[in-house]
Amino acid sequence: MFYLLQVIIYTGLLLLVYLLLLRDKPMHKFNRVYLLSTTILPTLLPFIYLPQQLRPETRSIAMSNILPEILVTNATVKTGSSQSLLPMLLIVYFLVAAAFLCFMVYKYFLIRRVISKADKEHYAEYILLKNTGYGPGSWRHYIFLSGSDINETIIKHEMAHIRQHHTLDIIFIDLLTALLWPNVLLHFIKKELVLVHEYQADAAVGVERKEYSQLLLSSLFKTCTLPFTHSFIFHPIKRRIMMLNTNKTSQKTRTLIAITTILALCISVVTLQSCETKEETKLDEVVELQNLSKMPKADYNVGAFLAKEVEYPKSAAEAGIEGKILVKFLIDQKGVIKEAQVANEEEYDKRLGDAALAAVSKMPDWQPAVKDGKAVAVWYTVPIKFEMPEENESDIHGEGTSSDVKQTSNRLFQEGPHDVVLFIYNSVQEKLNTIDKKDTKGLELINEIIDDIEYRFIVFA
Repeated sequence: MFYLLQVIIYTGLLLLVYLLLLRDKPMHKFNRVYLLSTTILPTLLPFIYLPQQLRPETRSIAMSNILPEILVTNATVKTGSSQSLLPMLLIVYFLVAAAFLCFMVYKYFLIRRVISKADKEHYAEYILLKNTGYGPGSWRHYIFLSGSDINETIIKHEMAHIRQHHTLDIIFIDLLTALLWPNVLLHFIKKELVLVHEYQADAAVGVERKEYSQLLLSSLFKTCTLPFTHSFIFHPIKRRIMMLNTNKTSQKTRTLIAITTILALCISVVTLQSCETKEETKLDEVVELQNLSKMPKADYNVGAFLAKEVEYPKSAAEAGIEGKILVKFLIDQKGVIKEAQVANEEEYDKRLGDAALAAVSKMPDWQPAVKDGKAVAVWYTVPIKFEMPEENESDIHGEGTSSDVKQTSNRLFQEGPHDVVLFIYNSVQEKLNTIDKKDTKGLELINEIIDDIEYRFIVFA
């Protein structure tokens, strides 16, 4: 969707250049090429970037901190998880595009039916169709006349359309309009392109201006048009007559200005979208974080929020997939959570990473960090561990599991560091006093508890 927005914006910028510098100017070949480029170039610009060595960099300093680990078990799996709107939007998008394409096919068969029923006269460069009820106009190498009368000036005009292959332009822009239907600017570009075609055909007739202008006016109410065709009477007539009387002096200066403007615009667009933000990140430097006037703060319980929002992917749980996902995110100068990314993406299953990212991205704004009186960006990392509880696993007394202890640790730490200290004292001392030194499994569990809580306490003391 962002790609479509880019295409519409770039189309608007190029169209603005045309309206300001080129519209209704007697430089028809250049204008035709320009208008066609205005439909193509915006679809390509979003993919064009400067080479890596030429890309400009903007530097920002962000410090990093780490949050307590969030434990997610398969009990968190939700069978009724909400589905993304993106697939539905894509279905609607392609259905509308298909409808436009079907309408194009209908118009094509309409023209073929008129051709099959018309009286035909074959000439070297074209086929003249009489008594069609449509025209005068042209499509590919066919010239349509509503009746049987032939006007040589009109034939010359339509022959100019045929020789310059104007029909291909119309078919191309109609296809593009169907595929990129949200870009409504393409309809205006098509209208201007058809008018440029008429300017070119009018200029190729070689008839005295006054006489030709009278022919245009006299034929004004005698035309019935077909889709895809170039009608001899194309409104606005006033602009066509004014163009006939425009002084055809050299337009080299205007063309040069237009080309320069277009190049400058394209270079600016490519440069802007090639910009990279290089962050000087200071990871886990406690001294730097302590120098902050104010640490970033959430007005809600972050641990409880993430524990509620993280969903263990059903397919991963069924496959018994576990892992710890480190999600790194930036709290910017306004406290907005942005640039969430998996720091250890290559180490763990993508499904777990996507689930963790989805939860972190939902976090409401924080109060930003402050240093030297100014808000600063701070990187945070939150470990989210996906773990399948082992059946029949008990602690030293058979009353709990390692997962239970970690969940208790999580809860206590979210309540405050003093509770963590109390938890260390009560849990570890009690276990050490009663443990059987030969119980290696119990010792491993105690060591795991100590490592887990000391790690938390050291980071946030």
